[in-house]
Order: sequence, then structure tokens, then C-alpha cells
Amino acid sequence: MATTEIRRIPVHKVPAGTMLAKLDKKMRKYERRYEMSSDKMAALLEMDAIRPTAEILRWYSAYQGAKSLRRKTRTTGTAGTTTGQSTKSD
Repeated sequence: MATTEIRRIPVHKVPAGTMLAKLDKKMRKYERRYEMSSDKMAALLEMDAIRPTAEILRWYSAYQGAKSLRRKTRTTGTAGTTTGQSTKSD
């Protein structure tokens, strides 16, 4: 009878704020290179107005990841106000 070996994959937790900073840095690099905002790139890509090259798709992936993190990350203040990220953790 064969024994199965369980492989453990290391998991590295990255705080949401750190990941968001990395994604924002990556998006700024593309924004400078293409001289357009990430919002505009996403809109053009979704309308099929630009070609989905590998680099554009990496940019779009960073944009969607940052957008998702911003939705999930709690912020301080009241709804409708512009504030910084909360330092409280769950």
C-alpha cells in the first residue's frame, strides 16, 4: 500500500495596507509608461478599445486587486467622507 506524503506550502500573510501600497506602486509605473490613469485604462480595456497585451493585463490585474482591497479594507470616518485607512484590526 502506497503512503501519501502531505506537502505543506508556506503561507505568508501580507497586511492589506502593505499589499495595497505594492499594487499602487505597480499601477503608478504603468500610468507613467502609458501616460494614462488606471481608471481610464480599465475603461478602455473593458470597451475593447485597447489590445489586451500581457503587460496591460498585468496592469488590469493590479488595478482590480487594489480596487477589491479598497472595498474590503475598513476605513475611519463616516460614509461619504475621504479618510485614511483604519489602523484597527478585526
